[in-house]
Formats: sequence, structure tokens, C-alpha cells
Amino acid sequence: DFTLELWTRGAAEALVARGTGALEVFVGRGAFTFKLSASVPDLSSAGGCPTFVLTMLLVHQQALPVCPWSPSSSDQTAAAIAQRNAADHIGSVSLDLAAKELSKEFVVKKPVTLWMSQGMEKTFDMPMDKTSSVRIEVSVLPPFLPLAIVLRRKRDSGKLEPPIATAEWTESRLLLMQNDLQRGNYILQIQQPRKYTIQAGSSLSEDALSNLCAHVTIHADVGVASKEAVNTMRAELLDLPELLAVQHFPKTFNSVGWFASPLLPVVGTQVYNFDEGAAKATLKVDDRAVLRVVCEPADMSNANIDAVLLQNGAALTRSDSLGQLVAEVQPGTYEISMEPKGKAPFLVTLGFATHSRIKEDFALQDSGRQCLSKFPALASGMTFPARGWSIGP
Repeated sequence: DFTLELWTRGAAEALVARGTGALEVFVGRGAFTFKLSASVPDLSSAGGCPTFVLTMLLVHQQALPVCPWSPSSSDQTAAAIAQRNAADHIGSVSLDLAAKELSKEFVVKKPVTLWMSQGMEKTFDMPMDKTSSVRIEVSVLPPFLPLAIVLRRKRDSGKLEPPIATAEWTESRLLLMQNDLQRGNYILQIQQPRKYTIQAGSSLSEDALSNLCAHVTIHADVGVASKEAVNTMRAELLDLPELLAVQHFPKTFNSVGWFASPLLPVVGTQVYNFDEGAAKATLKVDDRAVLRVVCEPADMSNANIDAVLLQNGAALTRSDSLGQLVAEVQPGTYEISMEPKGKAPFLVTLGFATHSRIKEDFALQDSGRQCLSKFPALASGMTFPARGWSIGP
């Protein structure tokens, strides 16, 4: 847990605001100190330092848009007038949350836009008569409002269940995604679980704060989860070689674009077509390495495939029925064998990385030494020696 505090700076320090995990505060002129404290477990055996991501927004009050219902607003657009005249300043804003059948005819729905200030919340009903997938994207400009987007199931009795999905913040965007939402009644809530703290003695009042707005744009997409429609779409994509070029399984993975050098860990995805029987490709490694294979069928009705790692003809590791395989290999020469149960293309993702390269990558992220109290000085003239690379097996 993180505790955030804002203090005035000077001879007589005073606490302005405190928050757990987040802090929203309006301040006047002056100098301030921002303090962060965290409760972390014992690090004596961890061998590293914990990290966190701090997102901070500093914006001048005069840079915040004035709400359409503010006495100083000059916005006379139809949307602004509608929000100004509504008792809750939201009015008849609605989202099209009806599930749509998947189609090759892509229709871009017009987003819903509105102005929102502190304390404004909205709930949308979302009945589902078929298993569906939901994607809600909310853009907030400027992103000073502590918005939260929550998806809940609503029982027949009217009781709300705990949140099924919660949107994640990324800069000025909130994104909520949920697949395979079962039939039933749901609600989508736009909430503001926290309020701004106003510094004592500042010129800003609660009434003035309610007249400062952010422009909110909501994109809502709900689609029926249909395996038949997905199969049809995949079959059409496979007929378009410029989108998904279907290739034969390679003879070796020690080639440019794949595992050409132990200095170059690689992850790649390709659609492969398999002839009768198993397809095999060789793999030579000079150091301990990790191999991962993930297979995804082009036809969901033909989802089973065997992926096997062999050495000298003997099977070392075998995947599950869906072609998911992870193995740690020693220096040597191996074969990767794949055999689908039916004749159909598969989307195959393979990843290779040596232990030495993984160690180097981790060393760059965490040296294992005691955490520094100050940011390290960057020495001028620092150079990095070239490591080189090779082509082919």
C-alpha cells in the first residue's frame, strides 16, 4: 500500500492532503513537498528492489475548461445547451450497448461525448441475451477527474454483484475489456470514487470546482461471441495472403529472422499449413535456453495439435492437446515437431532466449545492489562495445 501526502514547504510545514494509492488536490500559490511512503515486505532475501509507477498530472486552474452550465460559459452548441438544462447536467446521454453479430462489414459507431465535472456519475443498463464480449474506451481531456468504469452483474432481485471488470488508466484513457460475458442483466457504471481536497485558504471554492469540466468521449462496442462467425472471418483472412501469408513449416529455426544468434532472443508468429503427417524443424543452441510454443487454430472446430521437442529421435517434452509447450534445453541439436489432428492452418508463435541473455536483461533492470538514495550521475563519453551477430546456422 502507498500513502501519498502533500505538505506546504517552509518554516511551518502543514499537511494539505493525504491519500492511499491516489491523491487529488487543488492548491493555491506556494511551495510544496510531495511525500510518498510504502509498506513493502521483507526484502532481505529478495535480492532486488521493488518498483512502482507514479503518474502525476499538474495543470493550472485557468487551463481547465469551463462547464457549459457555468455562468461564465459562452458555449451555445446544442449539446452544451442540453446538458445545461438537464437537472443532473447529463440529461438523455445514452450508450448503444446492444450486442451486435460479428460481420465482415465493419461499421464504426459514433462515440458519445459529454462534459463532466467532479461528482457527476452515470449508470447504463446492459441486458445480454447471448454470450458477448464488451469493450469500453473512455477518453478524458484533460484527465483530472478521478473516473472509474465498472461492469457489474445485476441479479433478478436487483442486487448488484461485485465488479466483473474495471477499466485501467493509460495516460488520458480508460479501457475496459471483458470476453465471454454470459447471458444476464448487467450495468455499466461511470463513477468518481474520490473527491478533490481544496487547500485551506485558497481562492477556489466547492462551487467553483463544480464549474470546471473535462470533455469525456465514450466508445462502446458489444459483440456476440459466435464461434461460427469467427471461423468464417478467419477463413476469409487466410484467403488474403497480404494479411496472413500461409507458409510451409520451415526446415530450421537457425536462420535470419528466427534464432540466428544466441545474442538475439526472438519471438515470432506465422501461419503455417501442415501436410499429411508431422512437420519438423531443427534447432541448434550453444547455451542453455528456454523455448516456448503457442498454437492457435485457424478453424476453431479443429483446435488440437501435437507439438513435440525431440533430440536424437526421442521425445523430451510434449505439449498439451492445444499445442502449448515450454521447455528448458541444454546445448545441442533438437527437432521441433508439429502435427495437427486435422488438415488446417495454425497460427504458431515461437519464442527462444538463452539463459545468458536473460541474465543480462535482468541485470540491466536490477543490479541486485542496495537501492540508491539519489539518481546516479550519468558519465559523459560512456561507450558500449559491439557484440556482433551471425547469419545462418
